[in-house]
Amino acid sequence: MSDENRALVERFYAEVISGGNVDALDELMAPDFVEHGAPAGLPAGREGFKEFVRVLRTGFPDFRWSVDDWIVAGDKVVARGGGKGTHLGDFLGASPTGRPASWTAIHIFRVQGGRLTERWSEVDVGGLLERLREP
Repeated sequence: MSDENRALVERFYAEVISGGNVDALDELMAPDFVEHGAPAGLPAGREGFKEFVRVLRTGFPDFRWSVDDWIVAGDKVVARGGGKGTHLGDFLGASPTGRPASWTAIHIFRVQGGRLTERWSEVDVGGLLERLREP
């Protein structure tokens, strides 16, 4: 099962985060999915996560995510990695700068019944927004 759980998370990153395909979330995420690190103003469920991906892809249309380390144990998949893209659109109140941006994060997913049911995220969004607003 651990190989299947990791493959599910790999597909999530490839199709949704790097590929921008929010419709894939209907298949990958359980209807009652909970995002424990939802940005302020966005619901913590699957529909809120779809909106977050739209916001991310508007701000960084060329955004790509890569995973450096994987830990798979039971129903949990932990991925430590980073993303990068060019800031070409509004992103959480930061006007486009045209500059490249990157950040790292650790995500913990819970997988049940072949679907993502929960995600915890550790990322310094405040630091990213501060860097985007620098001249």
